[in-house]
Amino acid sequence: NDHKYSKDKLICEQGYTHEDVIIGDDVWFGAYVCVNKGVHIGKGSIIGASAVVTKNTEEYSINAGIPSKKISERV
Repeated sequence: NDHKYSKDKLICEQGYTHEDVIIGDDVWFGAYVCVNKGVHIGKGSIIGASAVVTKNTEEYSINAGIPSKKISERV
């Protein structure tokens, strides 16, 4: 979820936007990972601890960082 926001209303009066997060099979998340709305975590992906995932991940990729990026692939 995200808050909607504009200058003409208080944020608490504007509501939210929603999109599903899709997590593929055989995925591993480290501790304290944050995944933004609408992101698809590809099959076999690994997400490193404390990563902030803002974009879709490739299948069997290893991702880390803020924002996360692909750093390697599973072999």
